[in-house]
Amino acid sequence: MSHSELLTVEMDHDYGLEFYALASSLIPSDPLKGVLTNSATSLNLKLTNDTETTLSFKLLLTAPFSVSGVDPKTCLVTSHSDRENGGHHFVLSALQNMLVKVSFHTTLELLTYQHLPEDQMLSGVQMLQLEKGDKILEFKQDLIIEHSNKATQVFRSLDHLKIEKLAQSVLLNVNWSLVKLRLKAFFSSCCMRC
Repeated sequence: MSHSELLTVEMDHDYGLEFYALASSLIPSDPLKGVLTNSATSLNLKLTNDTETTLSFKLLLTAPFSVSGVDPKTCLVTSHSDRENGGHHFVLSALQNMLVKVSFHTTLELLTYQHLPEDQMLSGVQMLQLEKGDKILEFKQDLIIEHSNKATQVFRSLDHLKIEKLAQSVLLNVNWSLVKLRLKAFFSSCCMRC
């Protein structure tokens, strides 16, 4: 077994670590209550230590992807500073396995990427325009498993964030409705003080 295959990785489905998210997931059932700031789409990975020794490793991902859950939790030995640096440190005993939940986070900030010119788009992000006015933002990133001996295993993470034409207008209208409601509340409270 080579160093690059220390862990066996099984995914939820055959097409890998590929997410499908919708911008409309930020729209609550009652749009007048505002929009959600974050909506997560998650997939599970099963990591198996097929070796005869305990393995220590980090999972490296950056926003908008994250490690959002681990089972059993005893495998996680990450400090707060590790999480801030985008890494989660794990220890997995010999011949044991663990489940890791990896999430893609749809946020209002990500939706602003659709308005960026192609030459200002972040690395790993691509905009696709569909025929009916819908858009898809593709986010590509590598999930890196970095072992304590510095050997790495790399898996491509890919998200297709569909920004439906209806969602574009609803999110815009909800934002303006909130601004109007907040202004109305502000002026009402000002008038009550007078």
